[in-house]
Amino acid sequence: MAENSTQNLTPVTLSHRSLVRSGWAGFKRASIINSFQLGGGISEAIAACESKILGLQAEFSHSMLYLGRGQLLDQQSKLEVRSLENYVGYVIRCYQNPLYSENQLNKIIAEAHVWHGTRYDFRLIGAHAAETMLGTDGLAELVHDPDRFDCSEGVCTFVRYADTQFMDGRPCQVMPEEIDEWCIQAGWRISTYALVE
Repeated sequence: MAENSTQNLTPVTLSHRSLVRSGWAGFKRASIINSFQLGGGISEAIAACESKILGLQAEFSHSMLYLGRGQLLDQQSKLEVRSLENYVGYVIRCYQNPLYSENQLNKIIAEAHVWHGTRYDFRLIGAHAAETMLGTDGLAELVHDPDRFDCSEGVCTFVRYADTQFMDGRPCQVMPEEIDEWCIQAGWRISTYALVE
């Protein structure tokens, strides 16, 4: 896909130290962050599953919500606040909808915090693995736990509080790569970085 002035899809090396010193320039509250760990076995396995299910080369394996000042709402074993510094050594992509109002951004952040501590929905990962083996899509929608979610389902849920048409209103059992493809097509502002010390 061709780059344009508001969608930089090729990773630019960015030092975490310079990012802190800049006051987190270019990162905006309530942005979506996708990541991929270079040489990371888990990232590679997740991206491989996404690639097989979606029929395209997946670039990202994890999704998070940017809170501001280098902090992320990040779904690991549970949803918690973590530092962007944990993603040094990763390729990260930041998505910003330039049409969202301050009220929408505030709503995304406020509603997302309500889910703090929510456990990871490991059934979704099992469903995606089964989809990979069976060559089908849609199983995740059938087995997801409404009281838990995986990383990209959580991000979709949070953004939906302010924008019901995010991901065209489809069920939120989406993969990081689907968020990436959708935001590119929707014309969101995008920056891509190889985050280093």
